[in-house]
Amino acid sequence: MLYSIKMRAARAGVHTSGAEKIVPDASVPRVAALLAARALAHPKGAPDFLNIKVEAQPGDIRRLPSLPVTTHVTQTAAEGRALAARRAELEAESDGSVAREIDMLRYQVREIDDAALDPEADGDALRDEY
Repeated sequence: MLYSIKMRAARAGVHTSGAEKIVPDASVPRVAALLAARALAHPKGAPDFLNIKVEAQPGDIRRLPSLPVTTHVTQTAAEGRALAARRAELEAESDGSVAREIDMLRYQVREIDDAALDPEADGDALRDEY
């Protein structure tokens, strides 16, 4: 059976670290401990709140191939969003779903942990741990 392990850490109410891993049952104790250690040693400081949640994942996990990655350098976040919207519209001008996704991204980016944007600050050391 597979389990989802989610970790969230905060300090003074501000999110400092978070991660989710899907692992086989035998790896749950080790990966949960690694996630806790990651939060406790985070460059943003030790958390005053640390939550680890483990949930069984029903059924099989469907594995999909990764989408190709292309990098375009922009000067501002707004310029980047506009470029992403234009590129997406060129790829799929059908039902407006791409525009809705871009709008959703505008709000989700505000919630992304700064460390997730800076691999030097919060590298994913657990990627190959299990």
